Amino acid sequence: MRLIITEEHVGDWAAYYIAKKILDFAPTKEKPFVLGIPGGGTAQPMYKRLVEFHKDGVLSFENVVFFNTGEYLGIDTTNIHSFHSIVNASFFNWVDAKAQNIHLLNPLTSNVKQEGTDYEELIKSYGGVDLWVCGLGDDAHLAFNEPGSSLRSHTRDKELTFETRVANAKFFNGDINLVPTRALTVGIGTLLEGREILVLVQGASKSRALQLSIEEGINHIYPASAMQLHKKATFVVDEDAVADIRVRTYRYHKEVEAKSLHPKILVKGLYKSYYALINAKVFDGEKFLDNAAVIIENDRIKSIELELSPDDVMTKIDMKGKIIVPGYIDLQVNGCGGADINYDISLDALQVMSDTNLKHGVTSYAPTFITNSDEKILEAINLISHIENKDVLGIICWHFEGPYLSKMKKGIHAIEHIRKPSQEMLDAIINAKIDRKIVTLAPEENTAEDIKKLADAGVIVSMGHTNGTHAQLKEKIPHGVVMATHLYNAMSPMDSREPGAVGAVLDSDNMYAGIIVDGIHINYASVDVAYKTLGDHLFLVSDAAAPAGTDIEEFEFGGRKIYHRDGKCVAADGTLAGVAVLMDVCVRNIVNHVKVPLEDAFRMASLYPARAIKKDDEYGYLKEGYKANITILDQELYVQGVVVNGEYISYEDQEIKK
Repeated sequence: MRLIITEEHVGDWAAYYIAKKILDFAPTKEKPFVLGIPGGGTAQPMYKRLVEFHKDGVLSFENVVFFNTGEYLGIDTTNIHSFHSIVNASFFNWVDAKAQNIHLLNPLTSNVKQEGTDYEELIKSYGGVDLWVCGLGDDAHLAFNEPGSSLRSHTRDKELTFETRVANAKFFNGDINLVPTRALTVGIGTLLEGREILVLVQGASKSRALQLSIEEGINHIYPASAMQLHKKATFVVDEDAVADIRVRTYRYHKEVEAKSLHPKILVKGLYKSYYALINAKVFDGEKFLDNAAVIIENDRIKSIELELSPDDVMTKIDMKGKIIVPGYIDLQVNGCGGADINYDISLDALQVMSDTNLKHGVTSYAPTFITNSDEKILEAINLISHIENKDVLGIICWHFEGPYLSKMKKGIHAIEHIRKPSQEMLDAIINAKIDRKIVTLAPEENTAEDIKKLADAGVIVSMGHTNGTHAQLKEKIPHGVVMATHLYNAMSPMDSREPGAVGAVLDSDNMYAGIIVDGIHINYASVDVAYKTLGDHLFLVSDAAAPAGTDIEEFEFGGRKIYHRDGKCVAADGTLAGVAVLMDVCVRNIVNHVKVPLEDAFRMASLYPARAIKKDDEYGYLKEGYKANITILDQELYVQGVVVNGEYISYEDQEIKK
C-alpha cells in the first residue's frame, strides 16, 4: 500500500496520477485504458485539472473507457445532483471521451439486480478496470459500500446510512429529506478486482476513517480497510486527514514519498516542455556524472539527478550513455552552411547559420561582421537591433571584427575600408540593441579615449589584426582591452627581443583569448603553449566562413573571391580567409592532437567563452536555473543532438558534414 500525504489538494495529485497512468499505458481503440471514476466534492478539482490537461494537449480520453463507482437510485439523470449531471458538467462535456466508452449506472433501472449483473459483465468484457478512483467516506465507506458491507460484494443496490445521507445533504441544499435513501454501487469485491485503486481522502473529518483503513485490521465495518488486501492500492491524503495516524506511519511515508508529494511540481512532468535526458554521462561544467539525468523545464535546467523517482518526470529521452555537455558557444562565426552575414545581411542568412551551427553542437554564437563601409555596418546594426528574440537564432553576442585595424595585419580584410573610428560610428555600435557586443580593433591604431569609451559602455574590446609592439599594446590594454581575437593569427609575433602582440596576450594577467584549432591556422604545438600559459582564459573559436558544413568550393568574403580546397579557405594570393570547419571539429582537434583533457576542452568550448562575455551566470554550466542549451556527443565527440532553449533535437539519423 502506498500513502501519499500531499501538501496540496488531493484532487490535483489524483489528476496527475490518472494522467500519468493513461500516458504510460498509451491506449488505442483496440486496447483502451479502463478507468473507474467517483462523484463527490473531493473529485471536482481532479476533473478540473484533467480538463486542463486535455485543453493543453497533454492528454486525450478518446481511447479511455469509463465506469462510475455509484449512483443514487430513483433520481433522474438530468437532476443536477445525479452523478450523470455532475460528471457531464464538470468533465465529459469538456473532453474528447467517446459516448460509446462511457458506462454509467442507470438510476432509473426497473431491474436493479440485472443492472448490477450487466454492469459486472460489461467490466469483464473489457478485461477489468485498470484504475479505480474512489473517495473515502467519514465512516470509511467506499463508493456506496456502507459499514457492514461484504468485502466480497459486487455491483448492487445499497441502503444508505443516516450518516451518509447527512454528509451528502450539503449537495442537496442541506435538506436530508432530499437525499435519496438507496444507491447503486460497485462492490468492494469489484474494486479489489481492479488492477489498481486510488483512494482520495480530504479534510480532518476523514482522519479517523483513514486511520481505521490503513493502521487497523481488515474489518467489514470499515470497508476501506479491505484495500490493505490489494497489491496496488494508494491512499492520497492531505495534511488535515492524517491527524489520527501514528507519528511513525506519518514520518515513514513522508520520507519514502518525499519526491512525490507536490502535485504542482509533478504536473509539470506531464508536459513536453518538462522532460529528462536519462542514462547520460553528464559533464556539468565542473565534473562528470555517470548515469545521470538532466531534467529540463521550458528553456531552463531544472536539476541534475543521479536517481529519478517514478513520479519525477513523464517524458524521458534515453541517451544510452552518450556524453552531455553545456552547449558550445562560438564567439567568431562569419558564416556557415553556405550563408555569410557579411555578404547577405539578412535574417535568412542568420537562420541558415543558426541551423548549421546546431548540427555541429553550437547552441550560441556571435555572428561576426568584418571590415566594411559605415553604410554596411549600420545595415548590420539595424538588422540585429530589430530581432526581438535573439535566443531563437542562438545569437548570444554580435562581433564587429574591424574596421579599426592595422593595415599591416589586415589578413583578408579589405584595405580600402580600414580606417580610424568616427564618434558617430562608435555611438552606433554602442547603441546597437543587443546585450553583448565585441569589437575587434588594433589598439595601436586607436586612441586610449576611444577604447575606454567602448569599454565603459559595456562593449567587449578585443585586440586583433594588430601590428603593435609589446610596449604599445601594454600601454593601451589597461584602458579596456580584455580579449584577443584568434590568438597568433593576424598579430605581431613573439620573438626574443620583441614579444609583440602574442607576447602581450601570453603575459597578461586576465585577458581572454580565442584560438582557432582547425589544424591549419595554428600549429598544434603553439596551441599547447597557449593552453599551458593562459589556462582558463583561452577559449575555442571557429572563425567559420560560408563553406563550413558544406561542400562549397568558391565563395565571396571581404569583397574577394575565396577558394575552398582540402579544408583551407584562401584567396588567390594564398591569404587565409576564415575556416571551413565548425566548433565540433575544433573540440576534437584539441583533444586528439593537443591532448587537452576532455573537461578543459568542453570548458574551452562553452564555459570560458561565456565568462569572456560575462554570461556565465546563464551559460557554460548544466546547473539549476541555467539555460537549457546542451550538446550531445558520442564517445568520439561527434554531435548526436542538441537541446537549444529547452528544445531537444536529434541528429543521429542525419548525415552531418564533418
